[in-house]
Amino acid sequence: MTQAFTSTQTFERLIGAMEEKRLSATEAKPGDEYSLGGGTFRILGPISLSDSNMNNNSIVIRLEYKGVSFLFTGDAERQEENNILDFCSENRFPLSASVIKLGHHGSDTSSTKNFLAAASPSIGMITCGAGNVYGHPNAKALERCADAGIAVYRSDLNGNVIVYSDGRTVWVDVEREGE
Repeated sequence: MTQAFTSTQTFERLIGAMEEKRLSATEAKPGDEYSLGGGTFRILGPISLSDSNMNNNSIVIRLEYKGVSFLFTGDAERQEENNILDFCSENRFPLSASVIKLGHHGSDTSSTKNFLAAASPSIGMITCGAGNVYGHPNAKALERCADAGIAVYRSDLNGNVIVYSDGRTVWVDVEREGE
């Protein structure tokens, strides 16, 4: 959790469940590293909190399991991606990932050419509803993925997308084949 959040019913239920179990939240800070099972994850963002764009307050996490890595970008947009690129470069933190959850539902404001080049994933996932009013995913973002050689799986076309790994190999299972 960061100090910036938007209260939703889901968030309120989470806080209520935590209070019932007498659990406390830990503030996510860039650079913090945690282990869970055989994996290690590092908080890469948000680097700084934005008053003007809550999307850039998304927690960005890189998870590494043996030789496979995943990058979860939340709704982070171009400015925060640039901040993360600088942060990782300055601190010598890897950004590369086998799999990336593309930022902000595949909008044109995320998944910049430079960010995708630094992450260099072979698999990308986009969460978006079919026929959503925002037009996600954006054709330009999809083109950047295609140019980078990223195989993209989308919840609007593929339904549930599940990525598996044994630490050496990654494979994807989808609810339905896309167009």
